[in-house]
Amino acid sequence: MSTAVGRAPLTTGTRRGVSILCLLLATACATTPDPRHMRFEPVAITEPQIHAVTLDNGLRLYLLPDASLPLVKLYATVGVGLLHTPRETTGMGAMLGRLLRDGGAGAFTPDTLDTDLDARAILLGSGADDETFHVHVNTLSRNLPVALERFADVLRRPRFDADRFQMARGAMMEAVRRRNDTVQQVLRRQFARQLYGDSHPRAWEMDTHTLEAVNREQLVAFHQHYFQPRNTTIGVVGDFEVEPMVAMLRKVFGDWQAGDALELPAIPALPDSGPRRVVVTDKEPDQASILVGQVTLDRKDPDYHLLRLAVTILGGDAFTSRLFQEVRSRQGLAYSVSAALMIGESDRGTFVMSASTGPENAGAVVGSMLDEVHRMAREPVPQAELDAARDIFLNRFVFNSDTPDKVLLRRVYLDRVGLPADEIQRMREAVIRATPEDLRRVVATHLDADRMLVVSVGDAKRLEQQLSGFGPVIVMPLEEAASEAVRVGISPSISPGPGQQP
Repeated sequence: MSTAVGRAPLTTGTRRGVSILCLLLATACATTPDPRHMRFEPVAITEPQIHAVTLDNGLRLYLLPDASLPLVKLYATVGVGLLHTPRETTGMGAMLGRLLRDGGAGAFTPDTLDTDLDARAILLGSGADDETFHVHVNTLSRNLPVALERFADVLRRPRFDADRFQMARGAMMEAVRRRNDTVQQVLRRQFARQLYGDSHPRAWEMDTHTLEAVNREQLVAFHQHYFQPRNTTIGVVGDFEVEPMVAMLRKVFGDWQAGDALELPAIPALPDSGPRRVVVTDKEPDQASILVGQVTLDRKDPDYHLLRLAVTILGGDAFTSRLFQEVRSRQGLAYSVSAALMIGESDRGTFVMSASTGPENAGAVVGSMLDEVHRMAREPVPQAELDAARDIFLNRFVFNSDTPDKVLLRRVYLDRVGLPADEIQRMREAVIRATPEDLRRVVATHLDADRMLVVSVGDAKRLEQQLSGFGPVIVMPLEEAASEAVRVGISPSISPGPGQQP
């Protein structure tokens, strides 16, 4: 026995309903604007009040209550970093940043500290970057008194346990041995070395010799000298009331001795860019990884925000930027291509363009990159392109303030580097007022395509042929490029780290 299954015939009423639905859909489609041409008013940025308090010993506190979750986060920032450590012990700063937390603290050995924190679900960590050391804790508000004690122990009384010291050095030795595992490691290292020069700590690299020169006593002495209240800020965000929190912090940190006035080791000024140079290194011949860039303006320069907007147009947006449209979409030369302006704090920042392509296309990609910089320096950006980029820039920037943590850490950063607390509003006003001629001027003033460093890693023979038209080519063998290993914590990075910038 079989059953035939078919469609029931449409009744007149059903046909009428379908017709009405199609008409409504057609009308909706006809009236829906093309999302590629939609425009929105820039988002207004308003931020909550941050309470700033300075204790008698000079410790600066920043407090931002937020009762949305039963959590409290604390961030300590010490105003000394990897750039301030000696060259002969390069790697010491990264080791110290790691062992603040991992080496035990106060009355707790490393193992008992781990057990205690795990049992209370307290997350506590430490680290270092170019110009700061930092300790952070994340805890349920009901565990705050204990978490605050452990936080203070790690910041003020690290043990630098001898066994953990050896483990940390062993792990960093392994990083030295694996320094050439990826093209990006080699590329970033070469770019930093060639751009900043041998005398600048941004180009220094740890190796087995500098790691063997580090001892536990050096970590203890460095900590005792530089970790003091007048060189430290603490930010607190979460479920608390201001006055009780200040009282708790005063109880835990009020007896911290102020110490003598600090003078940080001098960091040499970054060198000016010379005539364009090209450096190539041989590794993984099927792909060419490229960085092109130069040292540029200081973070406090009045043109900083305008140059950031110009870089957004050039290569800072994934799909609408000029580099993406020209190099990837029109010419089909590279899957990834971008540009970024990296932050300088005590000195100038760095402008970088990056791309990955086949070795046979390296010359065309670099040529297109430099041509786009030249074009932006010669020709004002069309008003429509500026308007679209401005919308993207301002409406995206709201995500730098979408959590209380980001708001708090930005304020800590601004105060530390000497920028006004209303810097984000200044940025917004500068970008809204920007004209096409403003952007042409800042690119012409602060970027010079004829003086940019070009670094590429891939098939050295083909890259030398492809890139010889852009300037003198230095072929750096991989062994020589790797002879001093990789500097932990200091390498060009496209995105800012925690607490950094607007």
